[in-house]
Amino acid sequence: MSALPVVTSPEERAALIKARSDVLALIGATDTMLGRCITEQASTSEVDTCLLKNPEGWWLTYSHSSLFVAADHLSALLAIWAAPAIPHSAGYTVIRGAAEAAARACWFVDPSLASRERIARGIVERAYDLGQMRRFVGETEQVRQGRTVFDTTIARAGFALDRGTCENQKRPGPGVTSLMHWLLSAPITSGSTGTIGGLTYALLSGYAHAETWATLMDVERVDPRMGVLALNIPRQIQLLRLAMRVLHTGVCWTVQLAGLDVDAWKNHAVPLVLGT
Repeated sequence: MSALPVVTSPEERAALIKARSDVLALIGATDTMLGRCITEQASTSEVDTCLLKNPEGWWLTYSHSSLFVAADHLSALLAIWAAPAIPHSAGYTVIRGAAEAAARACWFVDPSLASRERIARGIVERAYDLGQMRRFVGETEQVRQGRTVFDTTIARAGFALDRGTCENQKRPGPGVTSLMHWLLSAPITSGSTGTIGGLTYALLSGYAHAETWATLMDVERVDPRMGVLALNIPRQIQLLRLAMRVLHTGVCWTVQLAGLDVDAWKNHAVPLVLGT
């Protein structure tokens, strides 16, 4: 089946090329910086004190993994947007994965947390993973051993888990709506949701590719005989740059916890995020 053609203006094509270039540069910078955070971390930094320790270092493992997942989604988006025929709504789906993974990383590396709270979040995440494994593969020997090691490890470190909560830390549910509202500091200018990031998250959380109201927001009449769904490049790029902002935040906070130069990272990453 051949792809349906979409209508784009020269300005939209230029914006798309610029966005792809900025994403590629941010992905490369993210990969390099995250590597430095675990190989060149400052002594006595929070990363240094927990590295290679369990359960102290679980939060670092999960945050790094989530940031790499976010970058991986953005890489997939570049491939989608490089195709001869660009899908109308697939970009939303990939941007959503990037934004949610980066938001999860930010939950671990929030610099306002005390060290014990951060460790507790890593413990909560590990417990969630073990629970999901048990849910989908059953009570296998591997699952039982994993749970035994988990219980022994957190008890040795002086932590306890009670109904999914550790040290008053509870994992935000799937969809990370509360995290997204917390991290997106500016609403989309078009729309009247009244909540910070409200329309942004609505469009990223499935509506844009499963609900007609979202796609109808971008219907354009290009011929007097019919209306067509435009590629809505401006809206997708707007959402993409918000997802890039969340990724940047996660890396920035990781750099801070590693005791490296936060300002240097900001000077490099912020222009890429903003497209300036």
